[in-house]
Amino acid sequence: MTDKSRIGVASRISAEGEGAFLSFLAKYATLHKVCTSDDIGIDYFGEWLNKITDKSLESTNVLFAVQLKTSDKDNAVITFIEKDERLN
Repeated sequence: MTDKSRIGVASRISAEGEGAFLSFLAKYATLHKVCTSDDIGIDYFGEWLNKITDKSLESTNVLFAVQLKTSDKDNAVITFIEKDERLN
């Protein structure tokens, strides 16, 4: 018998996906994790940021909600969505 704690594969995949999500969006938005014992279907609230100078950002007051899903599938299809020139 071992006294070492075990971490399920699903927990590791979830943590890895959440880290990738946070890393990707940190440059463009302020993110706030929803911490509640009730599952409201939203994992993060975010607010898009505007770049003012190389060293400063400002809030756009545009809010969004995220329900994060992770998977260990390596056949996921990622596609580019056309950039709207009116936005950053």
